[in-house]
Amino acid sequence: MIEIIFPYDLQKISFIKTLPGRKYHPGRKSWHIPITNSLPVIEQLRQQGFEIDPALLEAVEQDANRAREAEALATMADTEFESPLPLRDYQRVGSAFLYRIGSGLLADEPGVGKTLQCLAVAEKAGAKKVLIFTPASVKWQFAEEIKKFIPSDHRTVIIHGSARKRVELWADEDQRFYVANYEQLLRDFDHINQREWDLIVADEATKIANPTAKQSKLIKKLRAKRRIAMTGTPISNRANECWNILDFCVPGALGNYWSFVERYCLKNQWGGVFGYRNMDELRDRIKRYMIRRLKS
Repeated sequence: MIEIIFPYDLQKISFIKTLPGRKYHPGRKSWHIPITNSLPVIEQLRQQGFEIDPALLEAVEQDANRAREAEALATMADTEFESPLPLRDYQRVGSAFLYRIGSGLLADEPGVGKTLQCLAVAEKAGAKKVLIFTPASVKWQFAEEIKKFIPSDHRTVIIHGSARKRVELWADEDQRFYVANYEQLLRDFDHINQREWDLIVADEATKIANPTAKQSKLIKKLRAKRRIAMTGTPISNRANECWNILDFCVPGALGNYWSFVERYCLKNQWGGVFGYRNMDELRDRIKRYMIRRLKS
C-alpha cells in the first residue's frame, strides 16, 4: 500500500476520496491506496503538491513494469514453459502467466483446461502442500484429474466423513493435495489454518463472490504463498461480484469493498446495485491478474 500523509485539509480530503481503492487508517491518521496500478495516481498526487518518496516512485515503476509484462504474456499464442504435464500451446501461456504473477484469476471458458493449467503451476512452483476448494459435487472429479495428469504422485486426499475423520485427514502430513468443498471452511477452519499452504485453489470461484458471506471471509484468512481462483463465468461486467474473488487472490489490490462499489456500481435508493460504471478502468485494473480465453 501507499501511505498518504498531510495536515487536515478539506480540499485535499475531497481529492483523496476520488482515488480508486483509498482507505482511511484512523490509528495512523493517514490514507492508504494500493500500490498496484498507481502510476497515474502518483502523477495526480504530485500535481496536488505532494512530495513523493524516491523509493516509493521506484517501487511503483517496478510494479508498472510487472503489469506490462503480465499483460503481454496473457495475449501470446505460445511461450516457453517447461512442464511434465501435457500442455497445449495456449495452456502453456496460461500456466506461465499464473506462475509469473504468483497469484491470480484463471477465467478461461469451460473446456479450455483450467484444472490442467493449475496443476502445471503447482508442479512448476514445487508446491508441497496444495489446498483445493471445489463445490461438493465435483471434488471427487477434481481428485481424478490430479490422478490423471500427475499419475506418479498418489498423495491426494479428499476431505470427507465425520468431524473426527476430517480432523485426521487434515492432520495427515503425508499428503500433497487436499481437496475439500467450500462448506468445510465453516466446519473445519481451525484445522485447515494450522499450516501455511504453498498454494490455495478456489475452483468455481463465484462461490466466494459475495464479500459478506462467511465462507468468503474465511477463505481469505487462510495463509498461502500463492492463490489461484478459477471460474469460467465472466466477472469483469459484474463489478460487485469480482471484488472479493480478486481480493482473495491479491489482498488489497483493489482497495476496500465499499470504496470499490462506490466507484464502479450504481445503486438505487434501497442500496441495491442496478448498473455499473467506469468499467474500462476496472478492466484495466484487473487484467494484470486475470487471463481469459474462449474455446473459439
